Amino acid sequence: MTVLQKIGSVVAAGLALAGAGYVGSRYLREPGKVEFQRIGRPGEATEVAVHVTGQVKSPGLVTLSPEARVADAIERAGGLTDQAAPDRLNLAAKVKDGSKLYVPAQGEAFADEAGVNADPAAQGNDAVVGLIPLNQASQSDLESIPGIGPSLARRILDYRATSGGFKSIEELEAVKGIGPKTLVRIRPYVKL
Repeated sequence: MTVLQKIGSVVAAGLALAGAGYVGSRYLREPGKVEFQRIGRPGEATEVAVHVTGQVKSPGLVTLSPEARVADAIERAGGLTDQAAPDRLNLAAKVKDGSKLYVPAQGEAFADEAGVNADPAAQGNDAVVGLIPLNQASQSDLESIPGIGPSLARRILDYRATSGGFKSIEELEAVKGIGPKTLVRIRPYVKL
C-alpha cells in the first residue's frame, strides 16, 4: 500500500466518522421539551405538604414550595369561605412541612386567646392555628387535632349525631377511645 493509498484510507475513514457524527448530532438536536428540576442541598426539601382545614373552599392536603406562606396554602385550598376570618391569621407566616393550618370562622376564639400558644414554631409540626368547635367540626377538622385519626374522628361525629351535640368538652370521654389522658391531650385544640 502506497502512502497515497494510506492517506486515502485515513481520509475515507475520517469522512465516514464525520458523516456518522453529523447524522447522530441531528438526532441530539431534535427540538424537544427540556425540563429542569431544582436541585437543593442534601436534605433540603423541594416541596412541603400542609393540611389546610376550617373555613376554606377545598380543605385537604396541599403541596407548596418551601418558601410558601400561609396565604399561598389558603389559595391552594381554594381560597376562603364567606365565614372565614383572615384578619385573625398571619398570612405572611411561612408554612412548615407536615403542619396543619386551621382557618377560623368570624367570631371564633383562637387558641392563643384561650391561653394556649398558637405559634406553630412553638408547638412543632402538629400546630392547629385555631380552636376547633366540637359541634360544628367536620371529619377533616377533627383529624387535624394531634392524636385524632380517621376512626376516632368518625366516633366523635357519630356520638355527636346520636347525642344531639356536646354540652361540655368533658363529654368527649363518653366517646369510645377517649379517656382522661386523651382528653387532656386534645382539650387545648377544641371548644364547644
